[in-house]
Amino acid sequence: MKKEETKIANKEMWQKVKVDLKGCINDLKHKETRKKQIPNLLTASRMFAPLFIAPAALSGNFLLAGVLTAGFAATDAVDGHFARKYNAISEFGKDLDPFCDKIFAGGLIVPLVFIYPSLLVNLGLEAVISKINYTSKVKGNIPRTNMFGKVKTASLSLLLVAGYLANSISIPSFVIPGLMGVTTVLQVITASSYYKKYKKVEEQKKRLSNSHKSVIKEEEKELDHSKVIDNKLTNNQVDINFLKDCKEEINRLSNDELVKDENKKVLTKHKNK
Repeated sequence: MKKEETKIANKEMWQKVKVDLKGCINDLKHKETRKKQIPNLLTASRMFAPLFIAPAALSGNFLLAGVLTAGFAATDAVDGHFARKYNAISEFGKDLDPFCDKIFAGGLIVPLVFIYPSLLVNLGLEAVISKINYTSKVKGNIPRTNMFGKVKTASLSLLLVAGYLANSISIPSFVIPGLMGVTTVLQVITASSYYKKYKKVEEQKKRLSNSHKSVIKEEEKELDHSKVIDNKLTNNQVDINFLKDCKEEINRLSNDELVKDENKKVLTKHKNK
């Protein structure tokens, strides 16, 4: 996709987001439709979680940070339940969920990096996953979380909770490294599966585009062939008309000659008399 096309796609995507946000706000204003936004409010809460958790951790209150992390992480399990309960499943909600997950994870990893520098790897892998999904979305695809992504998110949440709690309560020494290893493997698998799916969809679109172009070329060839045939028919008709004109002219001349001969005969006969 060219840069200009990417800009247009980005603009259209964010315009759609604005429209969806206005719809959510309108639903919240009315009592009848308010409950349909409960799933989105639970999902959006994770986006603002770092504003409460990071200050608690930076101030040394790791127990509160761990408890808040667990509480906000739990919303990822219940927002889907309420969406199904209130029949409020929407494309906006499906897009909002991974977006809030990335902000939640990124915002909570950063304070822990000063204690566990290895978490930079997990932060980088989350950025890679976000980039793949965002690129796919801009190109008009519909990226969706698969089972690996869900398990990865759960593992990452456990890692964050354990990372904060380990600084306030006693946790076995193998827990943090073990969760880091499992989460890293799951992130790599998730990124790989998302990228493969993205490439597969793009290849399918390319094949369809090439097939469409091929059909257009065939139609153009048939059209050109038809034009050639039409031109030949036109030329033949011109030749036929020319021959008809020639025949008529010959007949006219022949008739004139016959008339002249008849006139001569009449004059000759008249003279002889």
